[in-house]
Amino acid sequence: MFRKIQVARLMRQTLNNPQLQLLRQSLQQSMIKLLTLLGLCITPWVSASEPLRIASLPMESRELTLAAFEPVADYLEKQLQQPVQLVFLESNQEVIDALDAGHLDIAMLGPLPFITLNAKNSQIHPLVFFRESSGKARYRCKLVAFAGDKIDITQLRNRRVALTQPLSTCGYLGTNAILRSQAGHDLEQTNYAYYNTHEAAALAVIAGHADVAGIKDAFAFNYASLGLEVLAASDWVPAVGLFANADQLSDEQIVRIRDILLTAPEREYINWGHFMRYGMQEASYTDFESLKRFGDPALIPLSSGSD
Repeated sequence: MFRKIQVARLMRQTLNNPQLQLLRQSLQQSMIKLLTLLGLCITPWVSASEPLRIASLPMESRELTLAAFEPVADYLEKQLQQPVQLVFLESNQEVIDALDAGHLDIAMLGPLPFITLNAKNSQIHPLVFFRESSGKARYRCKLVAFAGDKIDITQLRNRRVALTQPLSTCGYLGTNAILRSQAGHDLEQTNYAYYNTHEAAALAVIAGHADVAGIKDAFAFNYASLGLEVLAASDWVPAVGLFANADQLSDEQIVRIRDILLTAPEREYINWGHFMRYGMQEASYTDFESLKRFGDPALIPLSSGSD
């Protein structure tokens, strides 16, 4: 009985000790701060059981775009041991919007779509650039015509110009940069129209529906056998690449995905789509400085000039 009384008295003295009370309050505050910090660190990162949602720019038809990108998705799925879901969207703007809204985890973007998106969302990070057939991670926009038409680049006022999409690097801004520097006028003095893809813009010239087209150099090369000739070229711009949404993926996931891509053996990527089969190199923000000379993306008309 005496021992119980002594213990109770000691407990009351301990609870009433001002120094111990301060220590207890300090510990409680520290725990609250720690729990709050941990709470802030919890983000909606993609778990290994959830599919990684990935999309490509619609550079060609739906069938060709998905067929080109499917081996990339299969390789990532195998290396990550995680499902990968391929998403097809009809326009560059739709890809940008989906990545910005968190509906995509990774997307293939050209330099202009990335610059446009990065202006409002700093959580979209470059992963890798896809090298061109030259081995360089850069390309040029080309102004092409049908060889038999004998087109003079200085005589394009009021002529028909086929463009890809408003937010394609070789669309309005890339083609406009070529005309300003080499034709003596800009696109607003032509009858330009959007054809949605590089493929469609090239075929418009071949079929006689347009006099010239602004397309990526790889497509100019691919369709040269059908009669396309290059009239002029833009400055170099960064290659297309893959970009990650850091709001959806953790730093560790982003680093791992980048490492998987950069260490992919040639026997793997040689079977990827024709614009991805030459290997990859790490991408960085500084690579996009040259694109600023093309003009302000905010000023790109969203409809054809003849509309």
